[in-house]
Amino acid sequence: MRRILILHPAFTVRGGAERKALVLAQYLLKHHHVEVACFEVDPARSFGEYLTGLHVRTFPAVGLGGRLMALLRMARYARQFDCVIAHNHPVQFAGWYRLISSRPAFIWFCNETQLYLTDTLSKAGVIKRIFIGLMAVVERWLCWRFSAVVANSQNTAGYIARHLHVGAKVIYSGIDFSAYPSQWVSRYPDSNGLKLIVVSRLERAKEVDRLLPVLDALTVTYRLTIVGTGADDKRLRAAFGGRPVEWVGSVSESEKIRLLCASDLFLFPTLNEPLGVTPIEAMACGLPVVAYRSGGVCETVVDGQTGRLVTDDMAFVDAIRELTADPQVYQKRSQAAFRHARERFSVDAMGAQVEDLVSLVLNGPGPV
Repeated sequence: MRRILILHPAFTVRGGAERKALVLAQYLLKHHHVEVACFEVDPARSFGEYLTGLHVRTFPAVGLGGRLMALLRMARYARQFDCVIAHNHPVQFAGWYRLISSRPAFIWFCNETQLYLTDTLSKAGVIKRIFIGLMAVVERWLCWRFSAVVANSQNTAGYIARHLHVGAKVIYSGIDFSAYPSQWVSRYPDSNGLKLIVVSRLERAKEVDRLLPVLDALTVTYRLTIVGTGADDKRLRAAFGGRPVEWVGSVSESEKIRLLCASDLFLFPTLNEPLGVTPIEAMACGLPVVAYRSGGVCETVVDGQTGRLVTDDMAFVDAIRELTADPQVYQKRSQAAFRHARERFSVDAMGAQVEDLVSLVLNGPGPV
């Protein structure tokens, strides 16, 4: 039995990285002593259902000075563990950790690199771009000190190789399918019109408003459900005004699954997403996915089988028509999506690979 500490900045939103960290902790807890450390946790705003049974240690931080001191306390706390698995950007923590600890096992589970962010922050302010650039330099310097680097997709691994000059093992995010339908159910859009759905944080980076020209070009009756909240909520509501859109806000996992199962197609408008977990969730409910051919979604959606990957807005419109025009085509894609999600993206598959990696870095001669 290993002593494993999982690090994440905060559990205050219902994001893919937050859920992956907690689901992984629950899996590893079956065979190891596992704890979670973070700055802040709010079960009501994050995944309270996955926090149950976990020992979560918080290190509150106020202001820059408080954050640095919290990082130091967190690093000292981590010394009692055999292995540390850090999610997202652990640069500050890793620096402190390596200064005060000789333990070799530090695994960086990378969902996106700071340098990856610089590729997509052309509209960001100067100060933010400078900060991200500095963090990228630190990230590159620290990479060689990690026992292993794990990427959540080949897409992310490519950025790591190009910008940080290290290899990364790809381990896809695993989904807890226990609350999802256990069997595929035959389905087809009814005469009331298409039921379209988007599940996303409402932030500019998620580009939900890319769907506006797509919706305006549709010639069939539809209703779009948008699940999620975020800083861009008000602007998006105004932009989508006058269209048949239902804004659901933040919902529980069970309610999200219910909404997915009640829909016909899942729309994924984001470009350059490192992986994209919500399309996997949609496929697990039997929904074909329409997405732009960009980023990690190209590794989760099989074009022509579990949905369509397109290059422009009009192709997006055509894909929606194609998938819903013929009941046999729709049901074939729906069934393939249901099966594909379970075969490729289970928690057991992710957890077993992480467990093997932990054993390798603890027993091996050097960095993986």
